Amino acid sequence: MTRLTTSLILAATLLLAAPAPASAQTQQDKAFKLAEQGLGHARARRFEKAAALFEEALKLSPHPEFFHNLARANEEMKQLSAAYAYFSEALRMDPGYTYAKEARQRMTRIEASLRKTHGLVRVRSVPSQVEIAIEAEGHPAERHLQTPVERWVPAGAVKLVGKKAEFQDETREYAVQAGDEQTIELVLRPIERKGFLDVTANAPGAQVFLNGALVDVAPMRGVPYPVGSYALEIRAPGFRAFKQAIVVEADKPTQVAAAMEPDSVAKVEEGGGSDATGPVLMTLGGAALVTGVVLHAVAFSKANEALPPGPEYNERQSTVTALEVGAFLSYATAAGLAGVGAYLIWGGDDAGEADGFGDDAARMAPLVAPTRDGAVFGAHLRF
Repeated sequence: MTRLTTSLILAATLLLAAPAPASAQTQQDKAFKLAEQGLGHARARRFEKAAALFEEALKLSPHPEFFHNLARANEEMKQLSAAYAYFSEALRMDPGYTYAKEARQRMTRIEASLRKTHGLVRVRSVPSQVEIAIEAEGHPAERHLQTPVERWVPAGAVKLVGKKAEFQDETREYAVQAGDEQTIELVLRPIERKGFLDVTANAPGAQVFLNGALVDVAPMRGVPYPVGSYALEIRAPGFRAFKQAIVVEADKPTQVAAAMEPDSVAKVEEGGGSDATGPVLMTLGGAALVTGVVLHAVAFSKANEALPPGPEYNERQSTVTALEVGAFLSYATAAGLAGVGAYLIWGGDDAGEADGFGDDAARMAPLVAPTRDGAVFGAHLRF
């Protein structure tokens, strides 16, 4: 068959494939006019212009005959892979359309030719309807394809790029063998959505924790953070911890203004240590005890001095009595300070709670009281 005869057959096929215009919708009218213009270019063997017009017609009104015409134009341009795909689409839309039998025959011949130089690649994806670009060495890239996709691609190194809004791009590279068939699964990961954290606190150097992990130091302004629910905690030395449940929403600010309360007894947050009040009181109690012993020793020394009865003897006795009273008062002070210090170190609220009593539990404190003849030792019990 000569080149001229082939051209005449193509022109006749394209003419027959043009459907009658539908008068109901303007979009269809425009599509049919574009198809007619494409047929004119096809008759003149301007297949590239014809293909462009058929593509415009398909955008306005998808129709199996338009796909058929586009397939025939690509077949004449030796774009066999594209021709095969357009014939397949025409049959998918309507397996019994006017030129379905011819399409199947042409696809069989095209496939036999392609298997010598191409491989068949089927692309599936999660999520669906992912835009695919296929790039093969030395060949124009095929773009704007949408999964699921089936394409004959040239043998050799092939790169697939999948894109979809709100998902991360996915790129795969494959070696394609002539005549082979393979299915490729693309899984696109969602882009992590983030909101913004604005956290302020009235305590200097306050540390901000989310779900127990340290993330920053207040103030935080416009800090991006993944969407989700979090347990917020703010800690600062000398202040009670501030706790609040928060929800970070996509593209929105989450604002927290922490009014932290000072802790009446500053505690060491790390290591579980106690405050210094107890040890200080114990030290002061020890000093009071030493003072009492010294006073007692001086009183004993003076009491043993030999003096005859008289004014001097009476004055000495008054001094000895005063020293003894001072000594006993020192002992009492020492006992009280030591008792309170020991209670703060080893007792306190934690001990009460451990025994199951809490704030209303009975409390006992040592008691030493001076008397005219010495001192009374005992305990003070409070309920």
